[in-house]
Amino acid sequence: MHSHPVLREQKQPKKEPQRGIKPISAPKPEQEPEQEKNDVDITAVVVNFETEELIKNAVNSFRKFYPTIPLVIVDNNSTDGSRDWIRKQKNEFTRVVLNRSNKGHGPALHREFLRADTKYVFTFDSDVEFLRGGLLESMAALIRDAYAIGWLRWVNFDGVAVDEKKPFDKEKYCPYIHPYSALYDRDIYLTLSPFVNNGAPAVFNMRDANKRGLEVVPFYLAPYVKHLVAGTRRMWKGHWYPGSKPKLQEWKDGEKYPI
Repeated sequence: MHSHPVLREQKQPKKEPQRGIKPISAPKPEQEPEQEKNDVDITAVVVNFETEELIKNAVNSFRKFYPTIPLVIVDNNSTDGSRDWIRKQKNEFTRVVLNRSNKGHGPALHREFLRADTKYVFTFDSDVEFLRGGLLESMAALIRDAYAIGWLRWVNFDGVAVDEKKPFDKEKYCPYIHPYSALYDRDIYLTLSPFVNNGAPAVFNMRDANKRGLEVVPFYLAPYVKHLVAGTRRMWKGHWYPGSKPKLQEWKDGEKYPI
């Protein structure tokens, strides 16, 4: 029998099918996004491996809204040109880590949790594009005493997502905050199992949080972040080819939901 983290009750927008919450003070679509001040105690981390066009788009769109937030860009020994581009991003607000071998996504993130000196760590994948500012501020305001905030999925204890459109036994699954765009309390993270080299890198971490009854908060990300679902896997499998501006592609009906 497994306990599960307390999920804060949040009213969902009626027209939105995804889990999450209505963002606080979200900019109206017609407004031009403004750069945000660095008034949040957050380190951002992104890991790259052989996704040159994607990582450029992800980092550039993040910096458009957060030019001074501490950012760590980790490269796992890429050979596609992205490594050279990442090396040039180093500055007073951006730290570059060039691994000599592919450490895996989860372990690379874990190393930066160990090195960070901020209260929170914000993780994002290389296959995202940031659409406007306000995301980090909203997350930091809502996380409060919880462990993590982001897109919440229910997964089994091997990290496989359940089809939430159908009834399921929550005792056999646990809440999983997807690290594609998520905020974590660093001190709490360090008391749990680390992220691992797995299709669901936070699976053991979230299982520990589940057992301890730690609170996690679902967050409605769509107004802030566009996610090219499993963009890296699509590139390797030949289902998606990078261009100058990556486009969102949906999974075909009947395909499994990726973590």
